[in-house]
This record gives sequence, structure tokens and C-alpha cells, in this order.
Amino acid sequence: MRRWRRWIDPTFTNPELEEKYNEAYLEENISISRISLVVWQCANVALIGMDYLLSGSGRLFLFLLGLRLTVFAYFFILTRFLGKVKEVSRYQQTLFYSICIGVGVFLLINLTRPPTYLQHSVIDVIGVLCIYLVFPNQFLFRLIPALLLTAGSILLYIFVKTGLGPGIILVTLVSYGLVNFLGLLVSARLYRARRTEYRSHVAEQAAQAKIARLAMQDDLTGIANRRHFYRQAEAEFAHFHRSKQPLTLLMLDLDHFKRINDQYGHGVGDAVLIRFTQYVSTQIRQEDLLGRVGGEEFAILLRDATIDQAKTIGERIRAGVAQLPIFGGDDADRFTVSIGIATAEDADASFDVLFGRADKALYLAKQDGRNRVAIAAPVVSEGKGRNE
Repeated sequence: MRRWRRWIDPTFTNPELEEKYNEAYLEENISISRISLVVWQCANVALIGMDYLLSGSGRLFLFLLGLRLTVFAYFFILTRFLGKVKEVSRYQQTLFYSICIGVGVFLLINLTRPPTYLQHSVIDVIGVLCIYLVFPNQFLFRLIPALLLTAGSILLYIFVKTGLGPGIILVTLVSYGLVNFLGLLVSARLYRARRTEYRSHVAEQAAQAKIARLAMQDDLTGIANRRHFYRQAEAEFAHFHRSKQPLTLLMLDLDHFKRINDQYGHGVGDAVLIRFTQYVSTQIRQEDLLGRVGGEEFAILLRDATIDQAKTIGERIRAGVAQLPIFGGDDADRFTVSIGIATAEDADASFDVLFGRADKALYLAKQDGRNRVAIAAPVVSEGKGRNE
């Protein structure tokens, strides 16, 4: 039963995905609906000639003519209105109620006319097919009007239009059965194919986004890699020269990291790097930038932060890291970090210069015994930066 329902109603089981699909294909769906309405109304207008042949030019013909032209005008206005609709729910509801009204009008026309096979084979059959195509979204929205037109016409021919032979009634039942089956088949295959195409498009976009994200992220830690960090940092440095807002760089290097790898293995070393980045991420603001610029070397770019604020953050990170355990190591084992800090100055010709000064401060922290924070001296002369 579930498989049969999926065949005739190929909507996504995920409501959010279905909603996004409807929004993405709204313009195309409206176009399909407008074409279907035009075809249906062309058939309606073409039958004016049949009304004249069957009814002459009497009052009944004038009544039917006025009714058909009114319906044509209404659906003409509807097709123009649909071109301006921007909401899925409004599009679906407007079309559903309008088609139900149209079905009622066509049943009224059939009630006033002599029964002929040509009549229902032209207008009703075309109408049923168009209804299945006029609602690309909700399955029930295209099924209910089609079944109303089918059931109403069949009941009309059996109980109201008396005197028909069994052959006409059989042809009526078979023709409506076939046209509804054909409508279900065509619409289901069409909209299933479109949803398959949309699912593939979504998967492709997700894959492209993942590739782009991986190109900017460090594979192990998930933070910005060196290339992405440098690109963002250079943009921030250019903004510093325009706005003169404080910009401070922290260089961080794990102490004796090679010893951790040699003693516990690279698996434990990787776990230390991950734990370190997770902790540091909790100590900085969302607008700050954290990146891995080397094996065990990291950098933090603090936007709108003075040297004193950066030193406070650095000391907090240093002290917190010293309390982190080495997972997989001995209970008493800990690791530490050395930090060098430099704030951007007007004399810095480029971000390379700022990077080099922070790196020198990091070197001083290492020289002074590690597990400490060192501040870079102010710029005296323009030096050559580092950009590996």
C-alpha cells in the first residue's frame, strides 16, 4: 500500500524538503498551471459551436453562451493573476477553489444539454487531464477536482440523462476510468521526475558546499586552515588601515608536542590538537578568527581588541590549557602552550609584518621557558614578514 501511494503521490516524506521544492519550482508550476487552464478553456470555447448545433439560437443557447464566456473570462483573469503570485500556499488554494468552481459550472452545462458521447469525450476528458496537470504540487488538490468531475458526470449520465443505452454508459465509465488512470500516470511520473531532479540538485549543492568548506577548513580540527586564515586576516588588516580600529594577532604553539607524539603516538597527538582547538574556541568571541597555521601552531585574530585585552585572553587560554588532560596518557600528564602577541600598527606595511612580529614574540615565549605569554615590541623599522 505504501509503495502504491508513493507511485501516485510522489511528494517528499520530509515536509521541509517538500516546502523548499515547492518554493524552488513555484514559477515553473505556475507556468504549467496557466498552460493547462488555457488548453481547458480553449476546449470550452470550441464547444460553443456544438451548443449552437444542439440548441439552436434560442434562450438555452444564449444561457450556455453567457455561462461559457463568463467562465472563460474568469479563468483568463485567473491565469493573469497567477503570474503575480509569489506564495506557494496562496497559489495552491486559489487554484484549488477556482477549479472546483469550474467543475461545478461544467456539470451545470452538462445538465442542460442533451447527452452525447462527443460532449463528454471532448470537454470532460480534456478537463480531467488538464486538472491532473494543473496542480504540480499537492496530490489531493489535483485528485479531488478530477474525481468530482468524473463522479458528477457519471452520475449525471446514469441518473439524470435517462434513456441512454448500456453501450453509452459502458463507454462513459471506461473512458473516465482510462482518462483518470492516464492522468494519474502522467502527473505522477512527471512530478516524480521533477522531484528526483530537485533531490539531485540539492545533493549536488550540498556536495559543492562541503568541498568549499573543506577547502577552507583544517582536516583534523575543523577550524580555518592556513590559506583561509591568511586570506581573512589580510582582509581584516586592510580594514584596520581604513578604520584604525584595533587588530591584534596571537600566535600559539603547543610546547613539546613532538614528545607527546613520540611517547603516546600520533593518535593521541591528534586528540590533543582537537581538544586544544575546542577549548580555545570557547575562550574567544564569535567574531574572532582561529586558524591552524602549522602542525601544532595556531593563530587567533582578535577584531577590535587592544593589546591589554589580548593579553588577558592569552593568559586565560594559557592557564586553561595547562589544566587539560592528555586523553590516552597518564592521569597526571598535561600539556602547555606558549603564546606571542602583536597588535597592528600604522607602521606595519602588510599583514606579513604583523604576522612576523607575533611569531617573534612567540619565539621569545619559548626562549623564556615556555608556558607563558610574550608581547611583541612596537615597530621600530619595517621588517620583512613571513608568508609561508
